[in-house]
Amino acid sequence: MSGVKAKTYKPNAANHRVYDELFKIYKKLHDAFGTEGWSGSLYYVMKDLLVIRDAERK
Repeated sequence: MSGVKAKTYKPNAANHRVYDELFKIYKKLHDAFGTEGWSGSLYYVMKDLLVIRDAERK
């Protein structure tokens, strides 16, 4: 009735690599802010985000 057509989405390998890197950082941040008694260092977080950003600009 609505005329909806099937659409196929194909994954983008470059985006997948970036997502994997960001997800690693997210998991650390989740534990740091969401887990009582977490101990560790978040020193690298901004540096890693900048590396990911700069790699995407190339």
